Amino acid sequence: MQAVETIFAASTAAHLKQDAAAVADSGSIAAALDAMVAYPWHSQLHGAVETGVKAILTKGHDGLVQHVIDPVERGGCGLPQRIMDGFELAGAMQSLSDLELPFAEREKLRPGMEVGYIGHFRQMANALVASRGETLLTATPKWADFVDGPLAIVNLISNEHVGGSVPLGDGGASNNTGPVVDEVAALDTDENNDI
Repeated sequence: MQAVETIFAASTAAHLKQDAAAVADSGSIAAALDAMVAYPWHSQLHGAVETGVKAILTKGHDGLVQHVIDPVERGGCGLPQRIMDGFELAGAMQSLSDLELPFAEREKLRPGMEVGYIGHFRQMANALVASRGETLLTATPKWADFVDGPLAIVNLISNEHVGGSVPLGDGGASNNTGPVVDEVAALDTDENNDI
């Protein structure tokens, strides 16, 4: 764990081009991302990698940010593809229409394999969307479909109100189970993680 934290501390401190290149060339960020999937229940590892990647995306040298995003084939870490692959491996729901099913039916769609890194990948994906938005949507094949599909679903589920529906202001019952699909883009996921 200390090694992973040291890697990301060096990564975020790399403000000079040569320092960022040295961190990128070391392969340490890619190795940390590989470890997340290799150890699907290691919460401390997942949290350290998530925190480090988000720090790079928000405060890192532009060259290092690009290295994290670039596909593996071009010498990068391939973060967008790794996130999409992780969601697929975990069996995340693929369609927003799946959310309209009753809970018991929704659960049948899941393959039964839950992994501990999905929430961390969700946070990294949301950080990617916030930091690179439109640029990433056009540069990475299938990213837009992922953002509008599996990521939107996981964001909706993660921001669902605990305890069921939200009562209406007039005291009547409501069948609202959380934000509607159109509100996904407006969700500030950092503020809505207290669930």
